[in-house]
Amino acid sequence: MRRLNRGPLVSMLLAGVALPGVALADPTYDIFDTPERPSLNFYGSPGLVDMPTAHALPDGQLAIGVSNFAGMTRTTLTFQATPRLSASFRYVGIRDWTDVVPGNFDTYRDRSFDLRYMLKKEDVFWPAITVGLQDFAGTGIYAGEYVVATKTFDNTLLPGRVKVTGGLGWGRLGSHGSIGAPFGGNRGSFVGGSTGGKPSFDQWFRGSAAPFAGVEWAVNDRWTLKAEYSSDAYETEDGLREIFTRKSQFNFGTEYQYSDGLRLGAYYLYGSEIGVNLQYQLNPRKPLTPVKITPVAPLKVRPSRATSPAAWDTQWAASTNQQRSLRDQVKEVLDASGLSLVALTLDSAKAELRLRNDRYQAPAVAVGRGARALAWVLPASVETFRIVLVEEGLAQSAVTLRRSDLEALEFDPQAADALLAVAGIGEATPRLPGAMENDDLYPDFAWSIGPYLSPSYFDPEEPVRLDGGVEVTASYRPAPGWTVAGGLKHRLFGSVGGKTTPSNSRPRGASQGAGNSDPHAAGSDARRGHAGRSGKHRAAGLSETCRSAV
Repeated sequence: MRRLNRGPLVSMLLAGVALPGVALADPTYDIFDTPERPSLNFYGSPGLVDMPTAHALPDGQLAIGVSNFAGMTRTTLTFQATPRLSASFRYVGIRDWTDVVPGNFDTYRDRSFDLRYMLKKEDVFWPAITVGLQDFAGTGIYAGEYVVATKTFDNTLLPGRVKVTGGLGWGRLGSHGSIGAPFGGNRGSFVGGSTGGKPSFDQWFRGSAAPFAGVEWAVNDRWTLKAEYSSDAYETEDGLREIFTRKSQFNFGTEYQYSDGLRLGAYYLYGSEIGVNLQYQLNPRKPLTPVKITPVAPLKVRPSRATSPAAWDTQWAASTNQQRSLRDQVKEVLDASGLSLVALTLDSAKAELRLRNDRYQAPAVAVGRGARALAWVLPASVETFRIVLVEEGLAQSAVTLRRSDLEALEFDPQAADALLAVAGIGEATPRLPGAMENDDLYPDFAWSIGPYLSPSYFDPEEPVRLDGGVEVTASYRPAPGWTVAGGLKHRLFGSVGGKTTPSNSRPRGASQGAGNSDPHAAGSDARRGHAGRSGKHRAAGLSETCRSAV
C-alpha cells in the first residue's frame, strides 16, 4: 500500500484545514527570481554553447534540452537531484553517418549518461567549481570529463550580469589544444561492436587535457549573449566521417528567455555551422499550472464545555438513526468539495472517515477537506479524526488528527511545523468493520469511448513511433474490492503495430565487432547506436547495455 509522505502532507494539509485558501508551507520558490538562472549548452547541461559551466540548476529542477547543428540532434533530460548533484540522460541522432564510411545505417543513434557534482558554491571571492563525467556509461562517443569554474560579476561597466568560465577537459573535451596529461596518458580506446553500459573507471581523467573558456553576458532578463573557446576537436565528425568542417574553435550565440520555462537560442559554431537550442525548465515547487483550490468557510470551532454542556452530550452515539444522519451530512459536505464518502465509523469520542479523492492532485488537500467536513458536522464530543484515502478500493495510509489541535493552530503562523509534531500517520486496515458505507457507490457501471495514442521509443530505425485509434472501455464494480473491466482498441493509423525488429541480444562471452577499425560502428550493434567500450569493459549483451543503467 502506498504511504503518504509526512512533509508535503502536513504542509498541504493546512491549506485545507488551517487557513481557508492559504497554505502555511514554505513561501513559493520562484526559480526565475533567484540570482542564478543557469542556461543549458548543446549537451543539455548548465553551460555556454558546447562547453559546460560550474553553476548548478535549482534543487529539484527538471530541464529538457533539444539542440541541433550540422545534422546532429541531441535531446537531453537533466535532473538536479540535490543542490550539488545532477544527472542527465541523452539521446542523439547524427545524420550522414555513412556518407564517407560505408555502413548499415544513415543516422547514428546513441544514448549516454552524465553526472555533475558542484565541489564549491560561488561566494564573494571564489568561483563555483564543478566536476563532471560526460557519457560515463554509454558507448563512449561523447565520453569526457571536466573540472570547471565560473564566477559572476554584477557590478561592471556593462548592464546586466557577466559570467566568466574556465575549465580543463579530458577525453572528448581534451581533444584540441592539449597541455599534457596531468593524471597519466594511458586512456583506453573504444572498439566498435561492444554495447557499452558499464563505467570505464580507468579512463576517467586520463589522457590529454585541454583548456576551454567562455563568457556569458545577460544583457537583461530576456536576452543573453555567449562566446566560448571549445576544446572539442570533433575528431570523428570532422575527420573520419566528414559530417561537417571545423574551421575554428570559437562559438558564439544569443539566447532569448521567452517565458519562465522556455528559452530559445541561435548560434554560430566552429566557424562553419548554424545551430539552434531549445531549453525548457520546470520545478515541482512551481507547478506549470498554479494550484487553484476553491476557498471554503473557516474551520468550525466548538463551543466551550463549560458554557454549552449540551453541545458535548454523547447520547447521540447510541442512536443508529442519528449516526446515519451525521453520515449523510458529512457526505453532502464532501460532495460539495468534489470528494466521495466511502465509509464512516462514529463513537462519542472518535471518528474514522474513508473517502475517495477524484478532484485534487495532492492527497493532502483531500485529507484537509475531509477533516474540515468532520469538524463542521460532528458533535463537539468527537475529538479524534482518523482519515483514510481509498484508491481503487484499497485503503491507503491513515492520518490521525486531534480536533483541538486543528482549532488551536488554524491561525498560528507556525502551524505547519506545529501540526507536523502532533499529526499521526500510520497504517490503515484493509476493511472497516461495522462502518456506515456509502450506498451510492456500489454497484457501479462505467464506460467510455474515445481516441487513444500509443507511443514507442528508441527504435534504432525510427526513434519515435506512434499508433492511434479508437478505444472502448467498460468497468463494473459490484462491491468494494471487486472490479470487472475490459476494453477494445481499433488502430486507425500509426507505425508501432506490425513493426517487428529482430533481437540483437548475444550470449554472454560472444564476440562483438572484432576487427572493425571504426570505433563507432560495427555490425548490428553499431546500427542500433550501441558502439562501445573495449577490454575488460566490453559488455556481454543487451542485458548489459545502457538500458540497464536507466
